[in-house]
Amino acid sequence: MGLYIFIYVLFNYLMKSLTTEFWKRYFKVYDALNELIPYQNLLETIIVQSEPKQKDKILDLGSGSGNLAVKFGKFGADVTCIDSSEGAVAIHRQKEPNANILEGDITRKLPFENNYFDIVCSNNVIYIARTPNF
Repeated sequence: MGLYIFIYVLFNYLMKSLTTEFWKRYFKVYDALNELIPYQNLLETIIVQSEPKQKDKILDLGSGSGNLAVKFGKFGADVTCIDSSEGAVAIHRQKEPNANILEGDITRKLPFENNYFDIVCSNNVIYIARTPNF
C-alpha cells in the first residue's frame, strides 16, 4: 500500500509540474481563438443558453484569459472568475484590471456559500479537470 501511495503522490506532482508549464505556454497564444468563427459561436452559445441578466452573479470556472467573462460582463453581470494558471490570470487582468479573478484550483472546495451564484459556467475545462478534492 505504501508504494501505491508513493506512486500516486509522485504522479500527481509530475502532472501538476507538466500541467503548469503547459498552461504557461498555452495561454501565450490562446486568445488567437477569438479570431475563429467556431470559437466565437461557442462563446455565444454559452451566453445565449445561460440567459444572463444585469446584476446576475456568475461564476466562470476555469476562466482562462477571460474571454467568456468579458462577454458576460457586457450584460452588467457580476462575474467571478477562477483559474489555476497564473499566466491566464495575468492576461485576463490586462483585459479587465478590475475583474474579480481568483487564482485557484476548481477541484478544491470553493470559498462560496451554496447557491451564491445565479449562473455557473465553464468553457473547455471540465474534461481536463482532475477528480475533485473536497
